[in-house]
Formats: sequence, structure tokens, C-alpha cells
Amino acid sequence: MGVLEGKTAMVTGAAKGIGKATLERFVAEGAQVVAVDRVAPARATNDNVRWVEADVTDIEAMAGAVLLVAGPRRLDVCVANAGITRVQDFLDGSPESWLEVLNVNLVGVMVTLHVAAKRMVADGGGGRLL
Repeated sequence: MGVLEGKTAMVTGAAKGIGKATLERFVAEGAQVVAVDRVAPARATNDNVRWVEADVTDIEAMAGAVLLVAGPRRLDVCVANAGITRVQDFLDGSPESWLEVLNVNLVGVMVTLHVAAKRMVADGGGGRLL
């Protein structure tokens, strides 16, 4: 039995990199996971993972993702991992590209943790925001 047995988690940016590794570890430790990514991979949802395609900067989409926590289960853990980078020369950058990075990497984290915290409070308090 894993340390997350019986727990439910949500991981953003779950399709690759750190988010994918976090998702895999949580499942290995027994968690049910809502995996969120802007472009969800073409993977079948299984008993332990439910994929949701959502933009972390969209509060309605993220609130919908939180609602997909299976049935009456509480949300125990939320990992706000989604992020983007833009590798370019400073002079080639634009305010729009910088704002997109800030929107996803800062506002997206706030939106994710906000909707998760509201769910955790509604579930009776407790949980972990990462």
C-alpha cells in the first residue's frame, strides 16, 4: 500500500516533464489523479487517472477540472505544475510573449491553487497545495 492510497490529487502540466513524473509517482503510491494539461495526450483514462484538457489561466475551466474529482471523493493534493518558457533573444521578444509566460506561470498557479483550495474547504478542510 502506497503513502497516497485512498487520496485524490490534481496535477497540472501532467502531460510531460515534471508533471508527468509527478503523475506517475502519485499513481504508483496509490492516488487517484485528475491530470490536467492544455493539450491532454491521446491516452485512455484508466481507473487511477482521469485526463482533463484545460487552460490553467481559465478559472471556469479549472473549476470544471476540480469538479471532475471522482464522485464524492475529496481533493487531497493539488500540484500546480503547469508552466511555459519562451527561449528567444531579448530584442526579438514582445510584450505579448512575455505576458503569455507570466499569465501561465503566475496567474495559472494562482487560479489552480484558488479553485483547489475552495474545493478543499468545501470538502471539510485540509489538503496540500504544491
